[in-house]
Amino acid sequence: MIYLDASVALAHLLVEDRAPQALARALEPFPLPLRTLDTMHLSSLLFLRERGVKIELASYDGRMLAAARALQIPLFAL
Repeated sequence: MIYLDASVALAHLLVEDRAPQALARALEPFPLPLRTLDTMHLSSLLFLRERGVKIELASYDGRMLAAARALQIPLFAL
């Protein structure tokens, strides 16, 4: 059995090199206080957006939605 840390999964899903760029962004400050996993979600969105992927966030989490608005991440209307 292998316990897979989210940083390893994200590095593979986002086709990053061994030093995940999305993880590096998650360690930088955000415009609002966030939980750890929220920073990983938003960092992944920013990573993909910087690479030309048209992406929107769908969430019911008000704190994450507020941070996404501050980061100018488009929101998907549910």
